[in-house]
Amino acid sequence: MLVTLKNILKIAEAKKSAIGSFNTPNFESLKAVLSAAEELDQPVIIMHAQVHEERGLCRMDEIAPIMLFMADRASVPVCVHLDHGTDLDYVKKGLRLGFTSVMYDGSVLSFEENLANTQMVVSFAKQTGASVEAEIGCMGKRETESQYPGCHARRFRRQRRGFQKSHSQRCAQGELLYIYGHGRRQGDC
Repeated sequence: MLVTLKNILKIAEAKKSAIGSFNTPNFESLKAVLSAAEELDQPVIIMHAQVHEERGLCRMDEIAPIMLFMADRASVPVCVHLDHGTDLDYVKKGLRLGFTSVMYDGSVLSFEENLANTQMVVSFAKQTGASVEAEIGCMGKRETESQYPGCHARRFRRQRRGFQKSHSQRCAQGELLYIYGHGRRQGDC
């Protein structure tokens, strides 16, 4: 059963539980994750990250149709999520392919550019009904082991407050979720 990230988070809140989120860069991992979710009767988030393609693991246009097909046939709620899309065209392509959730990661950009790009992603996603997650601040290192430039806690707190202020209406309407720091989710901005 194909659902958005917003739907999955509502389930998590109602159950007061966590929902597993897994990278599925190949058919075997995808099948294993969905089989386990169905066996346990638990919702799940399956993900493709832009870095998977950059590292030659799989191409989004090849894995996305398989992810969507299998998610749609699953007996549990499944969100098909594009994780850490750093390029606006890549995120748009993911939305066109049918991802039900996208994460725009403009965290290496200036706050102003990240904010402007995030607003564009929200507009793109609104056309398809997909959820949007955005990343601000810094996580220290990326999956590619490159260091985030300018990763300072004080700068990050200012950015978070500015992001909350700039997006408060969209967050209240449930159009945008965002992440800040590493491993923390702020659902209601």
